[in-house]
Amino acid sequence: MSAPAAVSELIARHLDGRADPAATAALDRALRTDPSAARALVRAAVVDAGLHRLHRSDGAAAPAEASITTRLAAAERRAATRSARRRMPRPRLLPPLAAAAALLLGLGIAIWLSRATGAGAPFSAAGRALAAGTELRGAVGLAGGGSVALSADAAAEAAGDAIDPVLRLRRGSAACAVEPRRAGVFRVSTPHGEVRVIGTAFRVTVDGEATGVMVERGSVAVSAGGITLPVAAGAGARLTGGAEPAVFAAVAEVLPLGDARAWNNSSSGVRVMADGRGPTGLPALRFALPGQGSPWASCIWRAGRDWRGAGGISVVLEGTGRGGRLQLEVMDDGPERVGGRDGYERFIVDFRDDRAGWHERRFPFAAFRRRPDLWPGMPDDGFGRASVHGVSLIATGAWQGRVERIGLYGTP
Repeated sequence: MSAPAAVSELIARHLDGRADPAATAALDRALRTDPSAARALVRAAVVDAGLHRLHRSDGAAAPAEASITTRLAAAERRAATRSARRRMPRPRLLPPLAAAAALLLGLGIAIWLSRATGAGAPFSAAGRALAAGTELRGAVGLAGGGSVALSADAAAEAAGDAIDPVLRLRRGSAACAVEPRRAGVFRVSTPHGEVRVIGTAFRVTVDGEATGVMVERGSVAVSAGGITLPVAAGAGARLTGGAEPAVFAAVAEVLPLGDARAWNNSSSGVRVMADGRGPTGLPALRFALPGQGSPWASCIWRAGRDWRGAGGISVVLEGTGRGGRLQLEVMDDGPERVGGRDGYERFIVDFRDDRAGWHERRFPFAAFRRRPDLWPGMPDDGFGRASVHGVSLIATGAWQGRVERIGLYGTP
């Protein structure tokens, strides 16, 4: 599809060096909104480069004030004269020359688009270009398509250029919605690492000790400690600078366990308290389990939940790395009361607190085993998961740590 006459005139003015600021802005809009305009500019520039070559091969100089139309007409007349005299076809651009011209033009267009009408700035706000080094506030537009919404407490600075914009986030959070980019990469740089993205929606939060990343759609790559890892939609990551990024994979369902009051079925001396937020943005709970016996804290719901469509359970926790032994318990189907106690059949999986800091643990349901110490009368019909009634965290000895997200993942 050919470009409209108005666009062709704008292209001719640009190639002839006759475009004023208004014409440059009009061509810039056309190139950004109409793919046929960009193709027409490529074709015209390739032809223009060939015309200059033909002028030089004929020993003639193309006047600077001549338009591309004039140069094209002159070339046509000379080609026709040579054809009549020599009975040879009109000279054409050699394929290598055309390819080289197109490559150079592609680079030129990218540079021109990034510089024309102030478009070289990586960000904008209220129609004003925000160049590298500008402190950013509130909502800003992203060169190449997209937006960034900064929290009220955010400290951020623009860096890079329109092709490769960079958001330097020192504090606070930034919600980023980035359109797919034809060229270049958008990056968010923090004191703890870097996030690279082509097209997605995600949030980055810097809390002083670490950087948290949550991906809503698309995917990003996070880098820290010399390691780069992908993060997919629904997943998150935590960057602490010198360490490898901790990535928290997506789950099919997040269990409603964030309220400390829900963990009201606990052994003596156990405390469960709300304590900030975890790396995936959900409320975190601090568990203080004393050292006597095997302290436990349980969250029980009366209406059974069907877990048969999942393959395992995911727990995001902040460990101590001291090697204490822990158990995750699932309360499967069974009568609500048996001899004054609940009658749920219980299945457990063991693990050790051998990793410090926030991380994710995944336990396939195939790894769970029936508790051997259940009291008489408990069901013994296998880990069916058709009607699950709760979960527990059990320690052997004292343990203090935080738990954020407990969810179901995968398929059986």
